Amino acid sequence: MNPLGDFVEGACRLLVRPGRAAYTEDQLVGGRDGRFVMNTKQMRRCDFVLPNARGDQLQASLYLEGEGLECASGKTCVVYLHGNCGCRLDANDVVRLLLPASISVCCFDFSGSGLSGGEYISLGAREPADLKVIVTFLRTLGVTMIGLWGRSMGAVTALRYVHTERDLSISGILADSPFTSLVELIHHLVGQKGIPRFATSAALFLINRRLRELGMDVNEVNTLESARSCYVPALLAHGDGDSLIPPSMSERIVEEIAGDAYLMIVEGDHNDLRPLKFQRAARTYFRALLKGGVKTPESLFLNI
Repeated sequence: MNPLGDFVEGACRLLVRPGRAAYTEDQLVGGRDGRFVMNTKQMRRCDFVLPNARGDQLQASLYLEGEGLECASGKTCVVYLHGNCGCRLDANDVVRLLLPASISVCCFDFSGSGLSGGEYISLGAREPADLKVIVTFLRTLGVTMIGLWGRSMGAVTALRYVHTERDLSISGILADSPFTSLVELIHHLVGQKGIPRFATSAALFLINRRLRELGMDVNEVNTLESARSCYVPALLAHGDGDSLIPPSMSERIVEEIAGDAYLMIVEGDHNDLRPLKFQRAARTYFRALLKGGVKTPESLFLNI
């Protein structure tokens, strides 16, 4: 029995190949047909597929009022970014929350997740490039203002996107449960498993060596560094009982964000459903964020 070796293998699975979500289009809002009604208005889920830079096919959906993608022109949109074990099915509740507020919702499976191509995820290293493909497509459709809503890996991706892709056209971010850096997350996981401190460096070395074999580097994902280049508004959220990523990580990130930022602590663990208070706050935030005009911290966060 090799506790350190077992931990390294388990950590690598968690980081790059966790359980892959399986679903069918019947489970998405709108079902197989993609047509549905909200507030007496005809809505549509438009599915589309785009290749990323590595040739992996990204499975995506755009929920909007109207009959097709051509109706996206002139509309605002929130792109939902799922966590490491998630998929676009996770956006169902976001669709039901924002679409009645006249905010379109786009969601997709990252490479290595759900129904998209690719074998591995990278916890925020490659995902910003996937997001760029989606944002670029939305711009070609004529979408006017775009917000990002990410959870866990998706939250890190949102914060890193505006940094690594230098896209300051994004109107703002909602980042739920981000981690400060991949290195710090691994150190935290090592501590949780009771591995002696002297073995921490060895574990980190072995994990990084394994990830390098897959073309990744644990030092690449540094959310704190990205926060210092994040000049767009950012609402952060974190569960007070998060047993995977401690709330203190969000506290440190919000202090580093260059633009206007606010942290909302909510009840729950890492993967718990967020309370109604948070859902209402998210809708209020995106309404204020995407309505145009000058934004101030008071106009964005006062009623949250």
